Amino acid sequence: MLQHVSRTLAAGWAGCHRISAVIGISRGFVTTDSLDARAAKVVQALGIARSRDLKRAGVSRTQLRRLVESGLIERIARGLHSLPDASRSEQSDLAEATRRVPGGVLCLLSALRFHGLTTQNPFEVWLAIDRWTPSGAMRR
Repeated sequence: MLQHVSRTLAAGWAGCHRISAVIGISRGFVTTDSLDARAAKVVQALGIARSRDLKRAGVSRTQLRRLVESGLIERIARGLHSLPDASRSEQSDLAEATRRVPGGVLCLLSALRFHGLTTQNPFEVWLAIDRWTPSGAMRR
């Protein structure tokens, strides 16, 4: 969980400077990156980032909307974002499907096609999901 902390540091007798830092409590790191840089790092690291991934990095919904409007991040589906210059391929479509369903795993023809073990091209993406996954989680 990230918290935004504002600290005041004394700089000699001349006065004080305010430094804004984001502290990751769970990982113990400190970063002074701008919002744009943080969001871009998260999306670049994940390829396809969910809104909740960006929220964990300290990007609010309003800030995310502004990043999409400015063209720094592209909204590819509801709750899914990527970099605007990211290449789209068959694998990226499968990655998008698995990011939509938490805990979803490619199976059957989709998995065979992904690993290049068949020439058949399924018209649907086959995902294995836990029986206890709520049905609302698949619509997000």
